[in-house]
Amino acid sequence: MARNLLCVAMRQGGVEYALLGLENQDYIHYAPPLKVGGYDMYTYNQQYRKRKAHYGRTGELSGDERMSGVRKGEPWGDPCAWRS
Repeated sequence: MARNLLCVAMRQGGVEYALLGLENQDYIHYAPPLKVGGYDMYTYNQQYRKRKAHYGRTGELSGDERMSGVRKGEPWGDPCAWRS
């Protein structure tokens, strides 16, 4: 079984190149939002841990931001975004 995946892999000269993956399974999954949400939360958690480690090393944050480990209003990447 594989995950559904459709995301823009690269933009060049006004053209977007996309990756497409399909999921095939033998049984019905009765909680698909939880399953798909889990994939996205895993990716967000990776982003959070990487940022928290960065700010921990640099000491750039203070107050609430330091406790949270990230800057207020800092944008989060698309969990589907392809990164090399």
